[in-house]
Amino acid sequence: MTQSDLAAPIRTLRDAGKLRTAGLLHSYIVRAFGLAYKADDNPDAPAAFVPFTMRSNPVADMKPIQGAAGETHEQVMTIGQLQEYATTLQGRPQSVARDILLLSLYCGGQRLAQVARATMVGAAVMVIMDSKGKRVPTPPLIRSTILVAASTRLSTARWSLNPGAASPTAGPSSGRA
Repeated sequence: MTQSDLAAPIRTLRDAGKLRTAGLLHSYIVRAFGLAYKADDNPDAPAAFVPFTMRSNPVADMKPIQGAAGETHEQVMTIGQLQEYATTLQGRPQSVARDILLLSLYCGGQRLAQVARATMVGAAVMVIMDSKGKRVPTPPLIRSTILVAASTRLSTARWSLNPGAASPTAGPSSGRA
């Protein structure tokens, strides 16, 4: 199998305008061949890759798909859009979902899952942990953030962004994932 053989289905997806799917397929192919190529020497590689005994990696130099990922990070809201978003959220009835969205906004666009795991220490310190249990730097809290955090009982409750989970789940929160 050659790099051209593997590039053909990715190119077909890209040409059809399915950039994200093409990017995902590219990532999967590169990862699979990378694992299979080094499986003999890597005890962490799945045993299923060992029998391939690859002598070279045909996709080692395959270029990523332009525009397949990362574009969302380059899109920003205008001041008007941001004001409309904030006003709309503030006009909604108090709920866990609204409060997490407001806290995320007030914390400068902090990830929703991290805000949902946040805890309050004292009256004005919010502790946000990443998924690995490391503390995430947070900006100084402004009055509106403190009020939202207090109204959601952030220091004594935990929420899930999973729609199937009970929300909120009362109980002590350690601030860890």
